[in-house]
Amino acid sequence: MTKQHFVILGAGISGLALAWYLKKRYQDQIRLTVIEKGSRAGGWICTTQQQGFLFEEGPRSCRTKGAGIATLELIEELGLQGEVIAASPDATKRYLYADKQLQCLPQSFLSLLFSPVMRGTLLSLFNEWRKTPEKYVDESIYDFFARRLSPKIAEQFIDPLVAGIYAGDIRQLSVRSCFSQLYQWEQTYGSLTKGMLFDRTSSKSTHSPFVQAMKSSPIFSFKKGMETLVARLSSKLHEHLQFNSSATTLKVLSGEIEVFLADGKNLRADRVFIALPAEATISLLKHSFPSMQTSLPEVSTASVAVVNLGWSQSVLKYSGFGYLIPSREQEKILGVVWDSSVFPQQNSSNSQTRLTV
Repeated sequence: MTKQHFVILGAGISGLALAWYLKKRYQDQIRLTVIEKGSRAGGWICTTQQQGFLFEEGPRSCRTKGAGIATLELIEELGLQGEVIAASPDATKRYLYADKQLQCLPQSFLSLLFSPVMRGTLLSLFNEWRKTPEKYVDESIYDFFARRLSPKIAEQFIDPLVAGIYAGDIRQLSVRSCFSQLYQWEQTYGSLTKGMLFDRTSSKSTHSPFVQAMKSSPIFSFKKGMETLVARLSSKLHEHLQFNSSATTLKVLSGEIEVFLADGKNLRADRVFIALPAEATISLLKHSFPSMQTSLPEVSTASVAVVNLGWSQSVLKYSGFGYLIPSREQEKILGVVWDSSVFPQQNSSNSQTRLTV
């Protein structure tokens, strides 16, 4: 019996994880090929070592909650538990750069009541549960938080938070896509406050001791950086990876899909999985299927430049995760992560300072 051929386009973390789970599910029942345009796997995940400094050029940590649980389970399957490091307790301290100064965000109920940065917002927070819920199919992040809380909270707190995660505009991004749990809380319980108090779905757990232990920390990384995960997946999947190659056209045949590659070669596949950025995916589909030219959406994207800075001595006056900047401050950066404070385990000396702008 001829084995089915599964082809994955893209060897970023999505393509690699998909390849791992397909191989785990089907084992030797299928042929598996992962096509990657570049010379390495991992996509935006890229850790570098320069003059004794560990820098992340892309993502620098992963959440332990939500979808992060699946990542922890993957790490356990790959045997990487010993390489995982939790964030320093200092990382719970986060700052906001507002009114031209750093202001520490509240870390407790008491500090919430007396924090200068919360002035003018407490009444909106405490009255949120009283507001009538709306049954919107979807709305922007700004509209959602301005309605449920207040415009000031949306602009002062939600705006920099979203910029730090998505580098996007809260007036353009979908709350249902970006904050699906909060959206669902309003639909189910009528308010965010009630959802936070009564939603117990996330507490039902049958996770392993490793995953349970890691959930006590908000974020994690690896001793040698995020690329540790990519390297282990690549080594497990090396026989299936095909680098310096990209698909230019897909052609649907009778029961098969023909994948035409940029080097002139082609592959026959029973299934094709596209794990490419949205822009590349849309371009490939439009080129392959002209009839879809008008039906595929245009996807807006944001470009982000990352600057890594390092000092051999301690130069930070604060400890914590770092700070974010509301867009109304009209600064040229989104924020700064104090990497050496968040993951001191990655420092080559106790006095080293690492920052990401």
